[in-house]
Amino acid sequence: ACNLKCEHCFTLSPQGLNANKRMSVEKLADIANQAHELGIFEVDLQGGELLLNPKYLFSVLENFGTERFYMYLTTNGFFMTEEIAKKLADLGIDRVSVSIDSMNGDTHDAFRGKKGAWERAINALKLVKDAGMTPYMNMTVGKYNIDSEDLKLMLEYSKDKKYTTLINIATPGGMWSELDSVCINDEDSN
Repeated sequence: ACNLKCEHCFTLSPQGLNANKRMSVEKLADIANQAHELGIFEVDLQGGELLLNPKYLFSVLENFGTERFYMYLTTNGFFMTEEIAKKLADLGIDRVSVSIDSMNGDTHDAFRGKKGAWERAINALKLVKDAGMTPYMNMTVGKYNIDSEDLKLMLEYSKDKKYTTLINIATPGGMWSELDSVCINDEDSN
């Protein structure tokens, strides 16, 4: 489940796919134990949007044994608050990736399908950093922005704020499964 309608969602959340399905806390704790036994040391929690239900997320983290892993999660930042950021840090989250699609708020909001999404995402990065977790500015790059001034501005902003930059290359999947026109190919990499 997600509160946004992102054009490039790889989970098909905007279509409501599996929006009401959720693993039990016990099942996730069992998976964490198995992962630890297999020597897995890094766990990435993604949605939809994990912060739609912070009580469930906190319960999962409380039962997960986070001290055994490098823990990170990805969010659109819309629901991040100072209290949630502090709680995530206290529960063992090491890094939070916040998705940013433009340094222009209107462009980001249009891409995400919700007014105010950009401001909340930018603020979420600051809250993550202030809570002592590592903030990652998460960007998707496709034909629509690969040579844009906006991409350069996002990279400069991330560097200036001392965030780690995470670049995702647009791929034909999820909401873009039929849109090869946005995906980078060999011609674009020159």
